[in-house]
Amino acid sequence: MLSKNSIQFLKSLNIKKYRQMYQKYLAEGEKIILELIDLKPYLIDQLYALPEFLERQEGKLIAAGIHYFPVAGKDLERISNLKTPQNAIAVIRMQDETAMICQGSELKKVIYLDEVRDPGNLGTIIRSADWFGWDLLVLSNECVDPYNPKVVQASMGSLFRLPVIQSGLQQFLDEATLSFVIYSAEMDGASVYETELAFPMLLIMGNESHGVKVMMDHARVSKVSIPRYNGQTESLNVAIACSVMMAEINRRSYG
Repeated sequence: MLSKNSIQFLKSLNIKKYRQMYQKYLAEGEKIILELIDLKPYLIDQLYALPEFLERQEGKLIAAGIHYFPVAGKDLERISNLKTPQNAIAVIRMQDETAMICQGSELKKVIYLDEVRDPGNLGTIIRSADWFGWDLLVLSNECVDPYNPKVVQASMGSLFRLPVIQSGLQQFLDEATLSFVIYSAEMDGASVYETELAFPMLLIMGNESHGVKVMMDHARVSKVSIPRYNGQTESLNVAIACSVMMAEINRRSYG
């Protein structure tokens, strides 16, 4: 049985200021946790799970050096963010990805998200960027926290593979060792299918409702768009638009 203090600590990680204070966050569900054990077991600080999960995975957990604790279903319900709680919840140490800014020679394709606030959209974008093999995701300081439980869940493990940092755009460009060719996804931009692309690339995607707001020297920026074939549809969901952009850029860059 979990102590009152343990439950209080675990529930506090559902709140951003406590995640930042402890530099830890929660990941929930067997698939996500087993994937992290295979990828980066050293990031798992503690694991709380139903006895049947621990019996099935005990050998893997011991081999990976995971500190695990059996808990009852009612305790998982108290700390879970899901309507139907999973059979395991892990406390994860945050990764410091700031070194990625300096690894300029390794960065070919970077996405910058400007004020994307919906956790489901961000989680989906992380998953898509991982799928398409992009190098880095940079979030504006106004974006939803990448360690929000809904983001972690929607990313389905991709958050553990794709480097994600939070930074102002100009700060990122000033600190990066490369001079990026910048493309901004905007409704009045040229068709991405007809735009000549250059690398290393920084692709800016905007907020779900008002698009790109970040202020820049527009002489450095090429506006691109996804052509609309039905004039009655106002806009694309940002996660879908981001996936379409990444797919086309990948097609062009890899032939």
